[in-house]
Amino acid sequence: MEDKLREIMMAVLETSSIGPDASPKTIDNWDSMRQLQLVGALEDEFQFEFDDQEIGRLNSWAGILSVLKARAKA
Repeated sequence: MEDKLREIMMAVLETSSIGPDASPKTIDNWDSMRQLQLVGALEDEFQFEFDDQEIGRLNSWAGILSVLKARAKA
């Protein structure tokens, strides 16, 4: 899951690396438009739609990974 997440984030955010500290504060390309693209790409890859509460947590590597892991357990 982490490898796929890293791959998606690198592609959408057009960056060569993604680490555990990744967030809009550490990645210049991570703006509101790319945030929407990232949410869409994650929904496409993992075959579900995020609810509003989850979308609010998709603002960092840690937040995204936490939501994905919670969804995997459900």
